[in-house]
This record gives sequence, C-alpha cells and structure tokens, in this order.
Amino acid sequence: MSAVTAYREWHRALRTFKLSADLHPCDWCGDWAARWCYDGSRATAEQGSGAFVFVEDSSAYMPLCDSCAGTFTAARRRLSYAELADAVPELARAARDNVSAFTRADVLIDTAKRREYAAAAQMTRLGKAPQAAIRATDALLRHAYSN
Repeated sequence: MSAVTAYREWHRALRTFKLSADLHPCDWCGDWAARWCYDGSRATAEQGSGAFVFVEDSSAYMPLCDSCAGTFTAARRRLSYAELADAVPELARAARDNVSAFTRADVLIDTAKRREYAAAAQMTRLGKAPQAAIRATDALLRHAYSN
C-alpha cells in the first residue's frame, strides 16, 4: 500500500473513531474545526513521508479550522518538533484572540447538538440505535435551529 493510500485510510478510520472534525470546535481558536491535524507528538511512531506523515494513534490528532491548520502546518514545516512544542501555545493564543467569545460560545453550544445527531446517525447506520432516538434527536435539532 502506498504512503498516500495508507494516509487516506487512516484518516477515514480517524473519522470513525472521533467523528468528523467539523463536529468539534477548533482546539486553537474555538471556531468550527475543518480537519484533523497530527500534533507531531509521536515522532517515533510516524509513518508515511512529506505531506503524508501520520501515526495510528487517534489521541495524537487535534481538530483545527482551516486557518489554524494552515498556521500549524507552516510552523511544522519550518520548526523541529521540539521548537514546535514551544511555539504552539503562542500560536494558539493568537488564533484564539482572533475569534470572538460569542462565536466560541455559539460553537460550543452547537457542538453538543451536532455530535449527538452524528452519533445517533452513525449508530443507525450500524443498526444499533432505535429509530425513536433518531426522531427525538432530530426534533431537538429542528427546535434548536428554528430559534
């Protein structure tokens, strides 16, 4: 299996383990996340190469929005892992300062609803959730989004 194929397969599995990144707030700024980013903390277990480096450990991934992911990737390319670990807190603080507290609060409230719905939908696809639970979750979401 090529490095690119293995990378894609792992990210598909990661979405199964942790659900899609867009169901989580960005770890840095608090806005909606767009992708799972490898945090560089498991250098000895890395697989792949270049832009397709990954580890098979879901705890080594953080949800980031596109803007924060771009900042993180640029920093990862120019810094060693030790330097990156020192730079991340400041980069995250700067990202957080660019997003309003209102936006972060709105995302946090919405996150629970999205995750509940996605988990119920995933369980239904696996044939493990009763349809009544899906209907109840769907009704809650419709009510929440109608306000």
